[in-house]
Amino acid sequence: GMQNYCIIILMLGFFASFSRNSVKFAYAFLVLMFRFILIAVFGGTRPPVFIGEYANKAMQITNITAVFVGIIFISYVFSKKEIEVENKLMKYNDRLKEEANTDPLTGLYNRRRAFEYIKEIIEKANRDNISIAIGDIDFFKKVNDTYGHSAGDEVLKFIAKEMTETCSDAFIARWGGEEFIIIFPGLNGDEAYIRLDELHGKIQSTPITVCGVDINITMTFGLCELP
Repeated sequence: GMQNYCIIILMLGFFASFSRNSVKFAYAFLVLMFRFILIAVFGGTRPPVFIGEYANKAMQITNITAVFVGIIFISYVFSKKEIEVENKLMKYNDRLKEEANTDPLTGLYNRRRAFEYIKEIIEKANRDNISIAIGDIDFFKKVNDTYGHSAGDEVLKFIAKEMTETCSDAFIARWGGEEFIIIFPGLNGDEAYIRLDELHGKIQSTPITVCGVDINITMTFGLCELP
């Protein structure tokens, strides 16, 4: 059963090498030729020592077992590495997709993802109520001009936080510079209005402290119900 070790040699050549496929197939051909040479040279050779039938079977079982264990070990080692690399690629792709759909400042979805979400809603074409709101920070340019753009960034992050907490079951995205879109799946206009009124009140009554200065913000919302 020693000839079966050629299988392990073949597997190592394929899995342990990063060469081109043509090189791997050439390597496989060489292993095959080596196997033929073994048959040609030793095929008709009489053994110098004869062993009993029991010992002969024991040697065959030992060699076959060793080959099987080797195949299993090689398969495990290299499949494990392949799975690890595949998992890393999947995580990397998920991170790229998340970054492509996320506004880096607020952590909300961006306009691109909002368009995709709206398209998904239209394709479902069900009869559930859907309400869509657009919110705009009042006089946001004045905040930037008075307190600086870093303060404006803090205002945007504050607005995003309040929206996420108050409308946790809604889809929220940064639509533009100081504009936000909120999509309420399953809510009619009256129900969405209650959420917006609560959000509007919290934003209006909560000053934003930036570098020891309190900044008061208000927002204007537009709301429509679909279909």
